[in-house]
Amino acid sequence: MSVIDTAAKSLATTIPVGTNPWGLAVDPTTHTGFVANSWDNNVSVFDLAHNTVVATVPVGKNPFGVAVDPTGHTAYVANSDNTVSLINTTDHTIAAAIPVGGDPRGLAVDTTAHTVYVANESDGTVSVIDLASHAVIATIPVGKHPHGVALDSAAHLAYVANETEGTVSVIDTVKHAVIATITIGKDTFVVAADPASHTAYTGNHDDTVSVIEPTI
Repeated sequence: MSVIDTAAKSLATTIPVGTNPWGLAVDPTTHTGFVANSWDNNVSVFDLAHNTVVATVPVGKNPFGVAVDPTGHTAYVANSDNTVSLINTTDHTIAAAIPVGGDPRGLAVDTTAHTVYVANESDGTVSVIDLASHAVIATIPVGKHPHGVALDSAAHLAYVANETEGTVSVIDTVKHAVIATITIGKDTFVVAADPASHTAYTGNHDDTVSVIEPTI
């Protein structure tokens, strides 16, 4: 894993982790990071201050996405065996494994609404998990092969990148329903949202970035 010095805009160091790392998330409250090692079926936990791995946590099969709830001290890991593993970020133990849809990929935590949104690739759905009960409270149909998920909590919107359709599904996080489908670049994989400007950005396989403005 590479560590980038954001002030110098240069590579600071490289940290050895597991095989085929995918998802990455940081918990600023515990000063730790979490990397999903897809081929090893585990998550590497690293110390942000010393850039060293301090724990390796077994999770489900072929973990992909990772998201952290810093207020609840929990990391959520999407596994290809149709589960989401919950890791306690203070003691690095597994708190639960939650069944979701088929082949979960990206996920995002809404700390305002106390929910997690999980994109299920093979189902074309998004599972909504309640942080308190650890139960799936909604399953939302989206486009084909959803991958990335991003949240604009203040606007009560979730953005889901549907890879093979080249679309983004926009979800109302209060109603748990799709309110728009936006056609963008080819093979959209990842999406990010800027809560300050209420703008979303997608990375596309046709070497473009699409910008979604808050017109909804």
